[in-house]
Formats: sequence, structure tokens, C-alpha cells
Amino acid sequence: MIRDFISQTSDAIFAQIGLIIFFLLFLGIVYWTYRGRKNRFDRERNLPLEDGTDEQRSSIDHQK
Repeated sequence: MIRDFISQTSDAIFAQIGLIIFFLLFLGIVYWTYRGRKNRFDRERNLPLEDGTDEQRSSIDHQK
């Protein structure tokens, strides 16, 4: 049954379905990123500035 369906449809439909799935996934990730608490990414935002000591990491955790 699946083999018959695939042989009768063109390859363009699969490309369109893949594009729609990718676009919906992209919109879902953008929505998840911008909704909710604004301070959710504070620790990640400060990671490049840390020198790797535990004191800075614990002070960031206490700010939450």
C-alpha cells in the first residue's frame, strides 16, 4: 500500500511536506524562546564572561 502511494506521487510533494514540517518546527522554537520569563537565560548569557570559578557560578545561582 505504501509502495503504491509513493510510486504514484511525485517527489515534489515530499519536499513540500518537509518544508512545512521544518517551518512549523522553526516557528515552535521561536515561540518557545520568546515566551515566558525574561530571566530564563540569565545564567547562559553570563557564561562567556565567567572564568570558571565556583564562586561566580554560585553567586549567579543565588540571584534567581
